[in-house]
Amino acid sequence: MRCESVTPSRDAGRRTSPEPTGKDASRRRQLDARPGSTPAVASGSGRSASNSAGTMVFDRGRFAPVATPTPPDENTLRFERLITLVFRHATFVSWIVLPVVATILRLAYVATLPPINIVTFEADPITYDQIARNILSGRGYSGASFYYPPGSDTLTSFWDPLYPYFLATIYAVAGPSIPAVRIVQSIIGGVSVGLIAHVGTRLGSTGTGLIASAWATIYPFFFYYTGQLLTETLYIGLILATVALGIEAIHRQHAGWFVALGIAGGLASLGRAEAFAFTIAYVAWCAIRSASQPASMGSGDADAGGNRSPREGQDSSSWGYRGRISNPTPRHLMSIRFASRWVPLIAVGWLAMAVPIAPWAIRNYLTFDRPILTTTKLGYNLYKYYHPLMTADQTVRTVPFPDFGTMTEPERADLMQRIGIGYMLEDPVRTATFMVSKFFLLFKLTPSNDATRGYALVSLLSYGILLPFMAAGAVLGLLRGKAWWPLLGYVAFNIASKTAVFAGIRLRMQIEPFLLILAAFAVVRTAEAVLASQAPWVLGARHRLGFASPRR
Repeated sequence: MRCESVTPSRDAGRRTSPEPTGKDASRRRQLDARPGSTPAVASGSGRSASNSAGTMVFDRGRFAPVATPTPPDENTLRFERLITLVFRHATFVSWIVLPVVATILRLAYVATLPPINIVTFEADPITYDQIARNILSGRGYSGASFYYPPGSDTLTSFWDPLYPYFLATIYAVAGPSIPAVRIVQSIIGGVSVGLIAHVGTRLGSTGTGLIASAWATIYPFFFYYTGQLLTETLYIGLILATVALGIEAIHRQHAGWFVALGIAGGLASLGRAEAFAFTIAYVAWCAIRSASQPASMGSGDADAGGNRSPREGQDSSSWGYRGRISNPTPRHLMSIRFASRWVPLIAVGWLAMAVPIAPWAIRNYLTFDRPILTTTKLGYNLYKYYHPLMTADQTVRTVPFPDFGTMTEPERADLMQRIGIGYMLEDPVRTATFMVSKFFLLFKLTPSNDATRGYALVSLLSYGILLPFMAAGAVLGLLRGKAWWPLLGYVAFNIASKTAVFAGIRLRMQIEPFLLILAAFAVVRTAEAVLASQAPWVLGARHRLGFASPRR
Protein backbone atom coordinates (compact mmCIF):
# COMPACT_ATOMS: atom_id res chain seq x y z
CA MET A 1 0.00 0.00 0.00
CA ARG A 2 1.39 3.41 -0.95
CA CYS A 3 0.93 6.46 1.24
CA GLU A 4 1.13 9.99 -0.04
CA SER A 5 3.22 12.36 1.99
CA VAL A 6 1.53 15.06 3.89
CA THR A 7 3.14 18.47 4.38
CA PRO A 8 2.15 20.11 7.64
CA SER A 9 0.91 23.67 7.35
CA ARG A 10 0.46 26.54 9.74
CA ASP A 11 -3.17 25.46 10.20
CA ALA A 12 -2.24 21.89 11.09
CA GLY A 13 -3.11 22.37 14.76
CA ARG A 14 -6.69 23.39 14.20
CA ARG A 15 -9.72 22.12 12.29
CA THR A 16 -10.24 23.64 8.84
CA SER A 17 -13.74 22.23 8.29
CA PRO A 18 -16.30 20.50 10.48
CA GLU A 19 -16.49 16.74 10.58
CA PRO A 20 -19.47 15.43 8.60
CA THR A 21 -22.35 14.26 10.78
CA GLY A 22 -25.81 12.79 10.33
CA LYS A 23 -26.77 12.20 6.70
CA ASP A 24 -23.42 13.55 5.44
CA ALA A 25 -21.46 11.04 7.49
CA SER A 26 -23.77 8.23 6.37
CA ARG A 27 -23.34 9.30 2.73
CA ARG A 28 -19.57 9.36 3.06
CA ARG A 29 -19.53 5.86 4.52
CA GLN A 30 -21.61 4.61 1.59
CA LEU A 31 -19.18 6.18 -0.91
CA ASP A 32 -16.19 4.73 0.92
CA ALA A 33 -17.77 1.28 0.81
CA ARG A 34 -18.08 1.26 -3.01
CA PRO A 35 -15.66 -1.15 -4.69
CA GLY A 36 -12.85 0.64 -6.50
CA SER A 37 -13.78 4.08 -5.28
CA THR A 38 -11.34 6.43 -3.63
CA PRO A 39 -12.35 7.06 -0.02
CA ALA A 40 -12.78 10.60 1.12
CA VAL A 41 -9.94 12.22 2.97
CA ALA A 42 -10.91 13.25 6.48
CA SER A 43 -10.37 16.94 6.90
CA GLY A 44 -8.95 18.45 10.01
CA SER A 45 -5.40 18.40 11.28
CA GLY A 46 -3.86 17.30 7.97
CA ARG A 47 -2.64 14.05 9.54
CA SER A 48 -4.46 11.80 7.07
CA ALA A 49 -3.91 10.53 3.56
CA SER A 50 -5.82 8.47 1.05
CA ASN A 51 -5.45 6.65 -2.22
CA SER A 52 -7.33 4.01 -4.16
CA ALA A 53 -6.41 1.37 -1.60
CA GLY A 54 -7.90 3.04 1.45
CA THR A 55 -7.70 5.86 4.01
CA MET A 56 -4.77 6.32 6.39
CA VAL A 57 -4.66 8.33 9.60
CA PHE A 58 -1.62 9.41 11.55
CA ASP A 59 -1.89 8.02 15.09
CA ARG A 60 0.86 7.86 17.72
CA GLY A 61 3.68 8.56 15.30
CA ARG A 62 2.64 6.26 12.46
CA PHE A 63 0.04 5.89 9.74
CA ALA A 64 -2.72 3.28 10.27
CA PRO A 65 -5.62 2.22 8.03
CA VAL A 66 -9.15 3.31 8.90
CA ALA A 67 -11.64 0.45 9.04
CA THR A 68 -14.41 0.84 6.49
CA PRO A 69 -17.86 -0.13 7.86
CA THR A 70 -19.56 -3.04 6.18
CA PRO A 71 -22.99 -2.19 4.80
CA PRO A 72 -25.89 -4.29 6.18
CA ASP A 73 -26.94 -7.24 4.09
CA GLU A 74 -30.44 -7.79 2.75
CA ASN A 75 -31.52 -10.06 5.63
CA THR A 76 -30.49 -7.45 8.19
CA LEU A 77 -32.41 -4.74 6.35
CA ARG A 78 -35.48 -6.99 6.12
CA PHE A 79 -35.32 -7.71 9.86
CA GLU A 80 -34.96 -3.99 10.60
CA ARG A 81 -38.09 -3.25 8.57
CA LEU A 82 -39.97 -5.94 10.51
CA ILE A 83 -38.82 -4.57 13.87
CA THR A 84 -39.78 -1.05 12.82
CA LEU A 85 -43.26 -2.24 11.78
CA VAL A 86 -43.79 -3.98 15.13
CA PHE A 87 -42.59 -0.97 17.11
CA ARG A 88 -44.75 1.46 15.14
CA HIS A 89 -47.97 -0.45 15.89
CA ALA A 90 -47.05 -1.61 19.42
CA THR A 91 -49.43 0.78 21.18
CA PHE A 92 -52.38 -0.20 19.01
CA VAL A 93 -51.63 -3.89 19.52
CA SER A 94 -51.23 -3.68 23.30
CA TRP A 95 -54.18 -1.36 23.98
CA ILE A 96 -56.70 -2.60 21.40
CA VAL A 97 -55.79 -5.89 19.73
CA LEU A 98 -54.60 -7.83 22.78
CA PRO A 99 -57.58 -6.86 24.99
CA VAL A 100 -59.95 -8.02 22.26
CA VAL A 101 -58.01 -11.26 21.83
CA ALA A 102 -57.95 -11.76 25.61
CA THR A 103 -61.72 -11.34 25.80
CA ILE A 104 -62.31 -13.83 22.98
CA LEU A 105 -59.97 -16.40 24.54
CA ARG A 106 -61.65 -16.08 27.92
CA LEU A 107 -65.09 -16.42 26.38
CA ALA A 108 -63.91 -19.56 24.59
CA TYR A 109 -62.56 -20.93 27.88
CA VAL A 110 -65.71 -20.31 29.94
CA ALA A 111 -67.80 -21.82 27.14
CA THR A 112 -66.14 -25.16 27.93
CA LEU A 113 -67.23 -25.05 31.60
CA PRO A 114 -70.48 -26.57 32.88
CA PRO A 115 -73.20 -23.97 33.60
CA ILE A 116 -73.01 -24.50 37.36
CA ASN A 117 -71.12 -22.99 40.26
CA ILE A 118 -67.78 -24.83 40.30
CA VAL A 119 -66.28 -25.34 43.75
CA THR A 120 -62.71 -26.65 43.92
CA PHE A 121 -61.14 -26.50 47.37
CA GLU A 122 -62.95 -23.61 49.11
CA ALA A 123 -66.59 -22.76 49.66
CA ASP A 124 -66.32 -19.04 48.91
CA PRO A 125 -68.16 -19.30 45.55
CA ILE A 126 -71.12 -20.88 47.33
CA THR A 127 -71.21 -18.10 49.92
CA TYR A 128 -70.98 -15.30 47.36
CA ASP A 129 -73.81 -16.85 45.36
CA GLN A 130 -75.87 -17.28 48.53
CA ILE A 131 -75.44 -13.65 49.59
CA ALA A 132 -76.29 -12.40 46.08
CA ARG A 133 -79.51 -14.42 46.05
CA ASN A 134 -80.42 -13.15 49.53
CA ILE A 135 -79.92 -9.56 48.38
CA LEU A 136 -82.30 -10.11 45.46
CA SER A 137 -84.89 -11.79 47.68
CA GLY A 138 -84.95 -8.81 50.05
CA ARG A 139 -83.12 -10.46 52.95
CA GLY A 140 -80.23 -8.03 52.81
CA TYR A 141 -76.53 -8.77 52.93
CA SER A 142 -76.80 -12.06 54.80
CA GLY A 143 -75.20 -15.47 54.51
CA ALA A 144 -72.65 -17.75 56.08
CA SER A 145 -70.13 -16.19 58.46
CA PHE A 146 -67.14 -17.85 60.07
CA TYR A 147 -68.06 -16.13 63.33
CA TYR A 148 -71.13 -18.36 63.53
CA PRO A 149 -71.65 -22.15 63.32
CA PRO A 150 -71.51 -23.75 59.85
CA GLY A 151 -74.72 -23.50 57.88
CA SER A 152 -75.82 -20.26 59.52
CA ASP A 153 -77.49 -17.55 57.49
CA THR A 154 -77.20 -14.24 59.27
CA LEU A 155 -76.61 -10.57 58.59
CA THR A 156 -72.87 -10.21 58.23
CA SER A 157 -70.02 -7.92 57.26
CA PHE A 158 -67.43 -10.68 57.17
CA TRP A 159 -67.16 -10.83 53.37
CA ASP A 160 -65.92 -8.09 51.08
CA PRO A 161 -69.22 -6.53 49.96
CA LEU A 162 -68.64 -5.53 46.35
CA TYR A 163 -68.58 -8.94 44.69
CA PRO A 164 -71.94 -10.19 46.08
CA TYR A 165 -73.58 -6.95 44.93
CA PHE A 166 -71.86 -7.39 41.57
CA LEU A 167 -73.40 -10.88 41.30
CA ALA A 168 -76.78 -9.59 42.44
CA THR A 169 -76.73 -6.95 39.69
CA ILE A 170 -76.06 -9.58 37.03
CA TYR A 171 -78.71 -11.88 38.51
CA ALA A 172 -81.23 -9.03 38.43
CA VAL A 173 -80.61 -8.54 34.71
CA ALA A 174 -80.02 -12.09 33.44
CA GLY A 175 -81.41 -14.21 36.26
CA PRO A 176 -79.25 -16.38 38.54
CA SER A 177 -77.08 -17.42 35.59
CA ILE A 178 -73.50 -18.56 36.21
CA PRO A 179 -72.64 -18.34 32.46
CA ALA A 180 -73.77 -14.69 32.44
CA VAL A 181 -71.35 -13.94 35.29
CA ARG A 182 -68.53 -15.61 33.38
CA ILE A 183 -69.27 -13.60 30.25
CA VAL A 184 -69.08 -10.33 32.19
CA GLN A 185 -65.89 -11.46 33.91
CA SER A 186 -64.37 -12.34 30.53
CA ILE A 187 -64.99 -8.78 29.37
CA ILE A 188 -63.47 -7.42 32.59
CA GLY A 189 -60.46 -9.66 32.01
CA GLY A 190 -60.00 -8.22 28.52
CA VAL A 191 -60.24 -4.65 29.82
CA SER A 192 -57.67 -5.53 32.49
CA VAL A 193 -55.22 -6.52 29.76
CA GLY A 194 -55.56 -3.03 28.28
CA LEU A 195 -55.04 -1.48 31.71
CA ILE A 196 -51.89 -3.55 32.18
CA ALA A 197 -50.63 -2.19 28.86
CA HIS A 198 -51.45 1.36 29.97
CA VAL A 199 -49.66 1.09 33.32
CA GLY A 200 -46.67 -0.72 31.80
CA THR A 201 -46.32 1.89 29.06
CA ARG A 202 -46.60 4.85 31.43
CA LEU A 203 -44.14 3.49 33.97
CA GLY A 204 -41.69 1.71 31.68
CA SER A 205 -42.03 2.00 27.92
CA THR A 206 -44.19 0.88 25.04
CA GLY A 207 -42.22 -2.37 25.04
CA THR A 208 -42.98 -2.96 28.71
CA GLY A 209 -46.68 -2.44 28.15
CA LEU A 210 -46.72 -4.64 25.06
CA ILE A 211 -44.91 -7.57 26.67
CA ALA A 212 -46.87 -7.37 29.94
CA SER A 213 -50.23 -7.25 28.15
CA ALA A 214 -49.19 -10.13 25.88
CA TRP A 215 -48.41 -12.27 28.90
CA ALA A 216 -51.65 -11.26 30.62
CA THR A 217 -53.59 -12.25 27.50
CA ILE A 218 -52.58 -15.91 27.86
CA TYR A 219 -51.74 -16.10 31.58
CA PRO A 220 -53.37 -19.34 32.80
CA PHE A 221 -54.26 -18.17 36.32
CA PHE A 222 -56.30 -15.29 34.91
CA PHE A 223 -58.23 -17.77 32.77
CA TYR A 224 -58.96 -19.97 35.78
CA TYR A 225 -60.40 -17.19 37.93
CA THR A 226 -62.49 -15.88 35.04
CA GLY A 227 -64.59 -19.04 35.35
CA GLN A 228 -64.89 -18.90 39.15
CA LEU A 229 -67.38 -17.00 41.29
CA LEU A 230 -64.55 -15.36 43.18
CA THR A 231 -63.48 -11.76 43.71
CA GLU A 232 -60.17 -11.95 41.84
CA THR A 233 -61.21 -10.95 38.30
CA LEU A 234 -63.29 -7.96 39.39
CA TYR A 235 -60.73 -6.78 41.93
CA ILE A 236 -57.82 -7.00 39.48
CA GLY A 237 -59.68 -4.75 37.06
CA LEU A 238 -60.47 -2.21 39.78
CA ILE A 239 -57.00 -2.01 41.30
CA LEU A 240 -55.46 -1.66 37.84
CA ALA A 241 -57.93 1.14 37.08
CA THR A 242 -56.99 2.82 40.36
CA VAL A 243 -53.27 2.79 39.55
CA ALA A 244 -53.85 3.89 35.94
CA LEU A 245 -56.12 6.78 36.96
CA GLY A 246 -53.56 7.88 39.53
CA ILE A 247 -50.87 8.05 36.87
CA GLU A 248 -53.11 10.19 34.70
CA ALA A 249 -54.18 12.37 37.63
CA ILE A 250 -50.54 13.23 38.34
CA HIS A 251 -49.80 14.81 34.99
CA ARG A 252 -53.31 15.95 34.00
CA GLN A 253 -53.59 18.09 37.17
CA HIS A 254 -57.36 18.22 36.99
CA ALA A 255 -59.72 17.54 39.87
CA GLY A 256 -61.87 15.33 37.66
CA TRP A 257 -59.09 12.75 37.46
CA PHE A 258 -58.86 12.70 41.25
CA VAL A 259 -62.62 12.13 41.43
CA ALA A 260 -62.24 9.11 39.15
CA LEU A 261 -59.22 7.93 41.13
CA GLY A 262 -61.10 8.14 44.42
CA ILE A 263 -64.18 6.32 43.11
CA ALA A 264 -62.09 3.52 41.58
CA GLY A 265 -60.08 3.17 44.79
CA GLY A 266 -63.24 3.13 46.89
CA LEU A 267 -64.73 0.36 44.78
CA ALA A 268 -61.47 -1.58 44.96
CA SER A 269 -61.56 -1.22 48.76
CA LEU A 270 -65.01 -2.79 48.79
CA GLY A 271 -63.66 -5.58 46.60
CA ARG A 272 -60.68 -6.28 48.85
CA ALA A 273 -60.03 -4.56 52.16
CA GLU A 274 -56.29 -4.38 51.43
CA ALA A 275 -56.94 -1.66 48.85
CA PHE A 276 -58.36 0.72 51.47
CA ALA A 277 -55.07 1.79 53.08
CA PHE A 278 -53.30 1.81 49.73
CA THR A 279 -55.87 4.12 48.13
CA ILE A 280 -55.68 6.62 50.98
CA ALA A 281 -51.90 6.81 50.65
CA TYR A 282 -51.99 6.71 46.84
CA VAL A 283 -54.37 9.66 46.54
CA ALA A 284 -52.07 11.71 48.78
CA TRP A 285 -49.02 10.68 46.75
CA CYS A 286 -50.67 11.59 43.45
CA ALA A 287 -51.82 14.96 44.78
CA ILE A 288 -48.36 15.93 46.01
CA ARG A 289 -46.67 14.70 42.84
CA SER A 290 -49.21 16.51 40.70
CA ALA A 291 -48.73 19.76 42.62
CA SER A 292 -44.95 19.54 42.13
CA GLN A 293 -45.18 19.17 38.35
CA PRO A 294 -45.13 21.95 35.70
CA ALA A 295 -48.14 24.23 35.64
CA SER A 296 -48.69 23.93 31.89
CA MET A 297 -50.09 20.49 31.22
CA GLY A 298 -51.10 20.78 27.61
CA SER A 299 -50.05 18.51 24.80
CA GLY A 300 -46.63 16.94 24.87
CA ASP A 301 -44.89 13.94 26.31
CA ALA A 302 -45.03 13.14 30.00
CA ASP A 303 -43.58 10.31 31.99
CA ALA A 304 -45.42 8.26 34.59
CA GLY A 305 -44.54 10.65 37.36
CA GLY A 306 -46.10 13.54 35.47
CA ASN A 307 -42.77 15.01 34.38
CA ARG A 308 -43.01 16.83 31.07
CA SER A 309 -40.29 18.27 28.90
CA PRO A 310 -40.49 21.53 26.98
CA ARG A 311 -41.01 21.13 23.29
CA GLU A 312 -38.00 21.45 21.03
CA GLY A 313 -36.82 25.04 20.87
CA GLN A 314 -39.04 26.14 23.75
CA ASP A 315 -37.60 27.76 26.85
CA SER A 316 -38.41 25.81 29.98
CA SER A 317 -38.77 28.97 32.05
CA SER A 318 -41.68 30.11 29.88
CA TRP A 319 -43.23 26.68 29.85
CA GLY A 320 -44.33 26.55 33.48
CA TYR A 321 -41.33 25.22 35.40
CA ARG A 322 -40.77 28.44 37.29
CA GLY A 323 -41.99 28.19 40.90
CA ARG A 324 -42.42 24.41 40.82
CA ILE A 325 -40.78 22.03 43.28
CA SER A 326 -39.67 18.74 41.75
CA ASN A 327 -38.65 17.14 45.07
CA PRO A 328 -40.64 18.85 47.84
CA THR A 329 -39.32 18.60 51.39
CA PRO A 330 -41.62 18.50 54.46
CA ARG A 331 -40.99 22.24 54.85
CA HIS A 332 -42.14 22.86 51.28
CA LEU A 333 -45.19 20.66 51.76
CA MET A 334 -46.31 22.72 54.73
CA SER A 335 -45.82 26.06 53.00
CA ILE A 336 -49.11 27.84 52.37
CA ARG A 337 -48.41 28.39 48.69
CA PHE A 338 -47.55 24.77 47.95
CA ALA A 339 -50.19 23.29 50.26
CA SER A 340 -52.84 25.30 48.43
CA ARG A 341 -52.10 23.15 45.38
CA TRP A 342 -52.04 19.64 46.85
CA VAL A 343 -54.46 19.83 49.79
CA PRO A 344 -57.55 20.44 47.59
CA LEU A 345 -56.59 17.52 45.35
CA ILE A 346 -56.28 15.20 48.34
CA ALA A 347 -59.63 16.38 49.66
CA VAL A 348 -61.31 15.75 46.31
CA GLY A 349 -59.78 12.27 46.02
CA TRP A 350 -60.68 11.22 49.55
CA LEU A 351 -64.23 12.56 49.28
CA ALA A 352 -64.69 10.68 46.01
CA MET A 353 -63.34 7.54 47.68
CA ALA A 354 -65.98 7.91 50.40
CA VAL A 355 -68.83 7.93 47.88
CA PRO A 356 -68.96 4.15 47.24
CA ILE A 357 -67.86 3.27 50.79
CA ALA A 358 -70.42 5.43 52.63
CA PRO A 359 -73.52 3.30 51.87
CA TRP A 360 -71.75 0.18 53.17
CA ALA A 361 -70.59 1.99 56.33
CA ILE A 362 -74.11 3.35 56.95
CA ARG A 363 -75.58 -0.14 56.49
CA ASN A 364 -73.14 -1.55 59.03
CA TYR A 365 -73.90 1.23 61.49
CA LEU A 366 -77.63 0.54 61.24
CA THR A 367 -77.07 -3.22 61.54
CA PHE A 368 -74.27 -3.48 64.12
CA ASP A 369 -74.20 0.03 65.62
CA ARG A 370 -70.70 0.42 64.20
CA PRO A 371 -69.64 2.11 60.91
CA ILE A 372 -67.45 -0.70 59.57
CA LEU A 373 -65.74 0.58 56.42
CA THR A 374 -64.59 -2.74 54.94
CA THR A 375 -64.93 -6.14 56.66
CA THR A 376 -64.61 -7.91 60.01
CA LYS A 377 -62.52 -10.85 58.79
CA LEU A 378 -59.19 -9.72 60.29
CA GLY A 379 -60.06 -10.94 63.79
CA TYR A 380 -61.02 -14.41 62.55
CA ASN A 381 -57.87 -14.77 60.44
CA LEU A 382 -55.49 -13.70 63.21
CA TYR A 383 -57.17 -16.01 65.71
CA LYS A 384 -57.28 -19.06 63.46
CA TYR A 385 -53.88 -18.84 61.78
CA TYR A 386 -51.93 -18.21 65.01
CA HIS A 387 -53.96 -20.58 67.21
CA PRO A 388 -51.81 -23.09 69.15
CA LEU A 389 -53.33 -25.93 67.10
CA MET A 390 -52.46 -24.31 63.76
CA THR A 391 -49.41 -25.47 61.83
CA ALA A 392 -47.02 -23.40 59.73
CA ASP A 393 -48.40 -24.84 56.48
CA GLN A 394 -51.96 -23.65 57.33
CA THR A 395 -53.46 -27.10 56.78
CA VAL A 396 -55.56 -27.27 59.97
CA ARG A 397 -59.16 -26.86 58.84
CA THR A 398 -60.84 -25.77 62.10
CA VAL A 399 -59.82 -24.60 65.56
CA PRO A 400 -62.01 -24.29 68.68
CA PHE A 401 -63.66 -20.91 69.12
CA PRO A 402 -64.04 -18.95 72.37
CA ASP A 403 -67.40 -18.58 74.07
CA PHE A 404 -69.14 -15.68 72.35
CA GLY A 405 -72.39 -15.67 74.28
CA THR A 406 -74.71 -13.05 72.75
CA MET A 407 -71.96 -10.96 71.14
CA THR A 408 -72.60 -9.32 67.79
CA GLU A 409 -70.33 -10.08 64.85
CA PRO A 410 -68.11 -6.99 65.30
CA GLU A 411 -67.74 -7.81 69.01
CA ARG A 412 -66.73 -11.37 68.15
CA ALA A 413 -64.23 -10.02 65.65
CA ASP A 414 -62.69 -7.73 68.28
CA LEU A 415 -62.41 -10.57 70.80
CA MET A 416 -60.76 -12.94 68.33
CA GLN A 417 -58.39 -10.21 67.18
CA ARG A 418 -57.22 -9.56 70.74
CA ILE A 419 -56.72 -13.27 71.38
CA GLY A 420 -54.94 -13.74 68.04
CA ILE A 421 -52.50 -10.91 68.75
CA GLY A 422 -51.91 -12.47 72.16
CA TYR A 423 -50.97 -15.76 70.48
CA MET A 424 -48.50 -13.89 68.28
CA LEU A 425 -46.85 -12.11 71.22
CA GLU A 426 -46.66 -15.19 73.44
CA ASP A 427 -44.17 -16.95 71.17
CA PRO A 428 -42.31 -14.52 68.88
CA VAL A 429 -40.12 -17.28 67.43
CA ARG A 430 -43.16 -19.33 66.40
CA THR A 431 -44.76 -16.19 64.96
CA ALA A 432 -41.66 -15.40 62.90
CA THR A 433 -41.50 -19.00 61.67
CA PHE A 434 -45.13 -18.85 60.61
CA MET A 435 -44.54 -15.60 58.73
CA VAL A 436 -41.60 -17.03 56.81
CA SER A 437 -43.72 -20.05 55.91
CA LYS A 438 -46.57 -17.80 54.73
CA PHE A 439 -44.16 -15.86 52.54
CA PHE A 440 -43.12 -19.01 50.70
CA LEU A 441 -46.74 -20.17 50.49
CA LEU A 442 -47.58 -16.90 48.76
CA PHE A 443 -44.92 -17.42 46.09
CA LYS A 444 -44.90 -21.20 45.79
CA LEU A 445 -44.53 -22.50 42.26
CA THR A 446 -47.17 -25.24 42.24
CA PRO A 447 -50.49 -25.62 44.06
CA SER A 448 -50.41 -28.11 46.91
CA ASN A 449 -54.09 -28.98 46.92
CA ASP A 450 -55.06 -32.26 45.26
CA ALA A 451 -57.84 -30.58 43.29
CA THR A 452 -55.37 -28.34 41.49
CA ARG A 453 -52.46 -30.68 40.73
CA GLY A 454 -53.69 -30.94 37.14
CA TYR A 455 -52.34 -27.50 36.25
CA ALA A 456 -49.14 -27.71 38.32
CA LEU A 457 -47.11 -28.03 35.13
CA VAL A 458 -48.91 -25.03 33.64
CA SER A 459 -48.00 -23.02 36.74
CA LEU A 460 -44.33 -23.95 36.37
CA LEU A 461 -44.27 -23.03 32.69
CA SER A 462 -45.91 -19.63 33.26
CA TYR A 463 -45.43 -18.20 36.73
CA GLY A 464 -42.35 -20.33 37.41
CA ILE A 465 -40.50 -19.00 34.36
CA LEU A 466 -41.47 -15.38 35.03
CA LEU A 467 -40.70 -15.36 38.77
CA PRO A 468 -36.98 -14.45 38.40
CA PHE A 469 -37.88 -11.61 36.04
CA MET A 470 -40.53 -10.39 38.50
CA ALA A 471 -37.90 -10.13 41.24
CA ALA A 472 -35.41 -8.45 38.89
CA GLY A 473 -38.07 -5.99 37.73
CA ALA A 474 -38.81 -5.02 41.33
CA VAL A 475 -35.14 -4.15 41.89
CA LEU A 476 -34.90 -2.23 38.61
CA GLY A 477 -38.12 -0.35 39.33
CA LEU A 478 -36.89 0.63 42.78
CA LEU A 479 -33.71 2.03 41.27
CA ARG A 480 -35.45 3.62 38.29
CA GLY A 481 -37.26 6.47 39.99
CA LYS A 482 -40.24 7.69 41.99
CA ALA A 483 -42.75 6.83 39.29
CA TRP A 484 -42.47 3.15 40.27
CA TRP A 485 -42.77 3.67 44.01
CA PRO A 486 -46.61 3.45 44.33
CA LEU A 487 -46.72 0.19 42.37
CA LEU A 488 -43.86 -1.28 44.39
CA GLY A 489 -45.44 0.02 47.59
CA TYR A 490 -48.72 -1.71 46.78
CA VAL A 491 -46.91 -4.97 46.06
CA ALA A 492 -44.84 -4.70 49.25
CA PHE A 493 -47.88 -3.85 51.39
CA ASN A 494 -49.81 -6.83 50.07
CA ILE A 495 -46.89 -9.18 50.59
CA ALA A 496 -46.50 -7.91 54.16
CA SER A 497 -50.20 -8.25 54.97
CA LYS A 498 -50.41 -11.78 53.55
CA THR A 499 -47.20 -12.77 55.32
CA ALA A 500 -48.58 -11.48 58.61
CA VAL A 501 -52.05 -13.04 58.38
CA PHE A 502 -52.83 -15.62 55.71
CA ALA A 503 -51.23 -16.50 52.37
CA GLY A 504 -51.86 -18.62 49.31
CA ILE A 505 -51.76 -18.65 45.51
CA ARG A 506 -55.23 -17.15 45.23
CA LEU A 507 -54.22 -14.17 47.38
CA ARG A 508 -51.18 -13.62 45.16
CA MET A 509 -53.55 -12.78 42.31
CA GLN A 510 -54.08 -9.37 43.92
CA ILE A 511 -50.51 -8.40 42.91
CA GLU A 512 -50.01 -10.70 39.91
CA PRO A 513 -50.79 -8.07 37.21
CA PHE A 514 -48.15 -5.77 38.66
CA LEU A 515 -45.67 -8.63 38.90
CA LEU A 516 -46.19 -9.21 35.17
CA ILE A 517 -45.44 -5.53 34.52
CA LEU A 518 -42.25 -5.78 36.59
CA ALA A 519 -41.21 -8.93 34.72
CA ALA A 520 -41.82 -7.23 31.37
CA PHE A 521 -39.77 -4.24 32.50
CA ALA A 522 -36.87 -6.54 33.42
CA VAL A 523 -37.07 -8.28 30.04
CA VAL A 524 -37.06 -4.96 28.17
CA ARG A 525 -34.11 -3.62 30.14
CA THR A 526 -32.19 -6.86 29.58
CA ALA A 527 -32.96 -6.76 25.86
CA GLU A 528 -31.80 -3.15 25.67
CA ALA A 529 -28.48 -4.07 27.27
CA VAL A 530 -27.96 -6.95 24.83
CA LEU A 531 -29.00 -4.98 21.76
CA ALA A 532 -26.76 -2.08 22.70
CA SER A 533 -23.74 -4.30 22.08
CA GLN A 534 -25.06 -6.69 19.45
CA ALA A 535 -27.50 -4.69 17.31
CA PRO A 536 -27.40 -0.97 18.13
CA TRP A 537 -29.39 -0.11 15.01
CA VAL A 538 -32.41 -1.84 16.61
CA LEU A 539 -32.15 0.48 19.60
CA GLY A 540 -31.97 3.40 17.19
CA ALA A 541 -35.23 2.35 15.58
CA ARG A 542 -36.82 1.90 18.98
CA HIS A 543 -35.82 5.38 20.15
CA ARG A 544 -37.06 6.98 16.93
CA LEU A 545 -40.47 5.41 17.47
CA GLY A 546 -40.68 6.09 21.22
CA PHE A 547 -40.44 2.39 22.06
CA ALA A 548 -37.42 2.51 24.37
CA SER A 549 -37.53 2.99 28.12
CA PRO A 550 -37.56 6.71 28.93
CA ARG A 551 -35.12 8.18 31.40
CA ARG A 552 -36.59 9.22 34.73
